[in-house]
Amino acid sequence: MGLMLLHESAHGLLDDLAEMFAEEIEARRPPGFRPEACYGSWLQCVKEHAASAAAGRMERTLFPDDEGGPEGEPPPGASLKEKLRYLKAVEETLVKFEADRKRWPTLAHFYPEWLDVLGKP
Repeated sequence: MGLMLLHESAHGLLDDLAEMFAEEIEARRPPGFRPEACYGSWLQCVKEHAASAAAGRMERTLFPDDEGGPEGEPPPGASLKEKLRYLKAVEETLVKFEADRKRWPTLAHFYPEWLDVLGKP
């Protein structure tokens, strides 16, 4: 499956949520965060984590036996692994969302849970 297509589709769904939570996101910016190390800003870094986590989770849920992975080359500068250092934790929180839809009926309700894992080592 085209992980890039899922990733870009997730941006369309999730970027507005990041803007809604922009103040909370900024309050959680890790000390010493270097914008050049992650897409130029903390807000954009969070958007990339959310879209990548959602795309990865969708791909693994829809195609559990697929060996797919990120397509293309990482962006210039810092490695993709460095830029998405919180990806695993952000993606793992989606399991909580999927398991308790009564508590979080939409991703907008769940978004603060995602924010809880950002900036942690």
